[in-house]
Amino acid sequence: MLITEHIRDFVCKETLVFWAGNIGYDGYCDMFRSAGLLIHEDRQHITIYLTDKYAAHLLRNLENGKHLSFLVASILSFESYQFKGLYLSSCQASQEDEKQISVYTEKILPTLNDLGLNHLFIYPFINGSKTAITISLLEIFEQTPKPGTGNAISI
Repeated sequence: MLITEHIRDFVCKETLVFWAGNIGYDGYCDMFRSAGLLIHEDRQHITIYLTDKYAAHLLRNLENGKHLSFLVASILSFESYQFKGLYLSSCQASQEDEKQISVYTEKILPTLNDLGLNHLFIYPFINGSKTAITISLLEIFEQTPKPGTGNAISI
């Protein structure tokens, strides 16, 4: 079990933003805003959701290696975690996946409004059909701005 109960609860309760990344053809990291996250029951796998456009680019980069990174951050507290793992599979997001994504969308839109931003801030990352990408986790790192940031979380 890699994902702690605290991280699982954090992902379920907070107003979050997500980024996925991997190494591009130029040898530099390509980052993609993600529409959501699903933690699997075994807590060793996650599924991330990207619009098809961004997913196609990320999946094309996998020719350079199967490693992926995924960052989840609270836009209110800055609490954040980086998941590192290996690509397992991808498929078109299902209706059930879209329900999971809407949980995050429904949380973030009122918060963005309170911050003086509107839905256009995240619209390109949540609008349209999506690809579900499943990752087998290798490590999780604390990324919250505080002492200890960057350390691997040991279970």
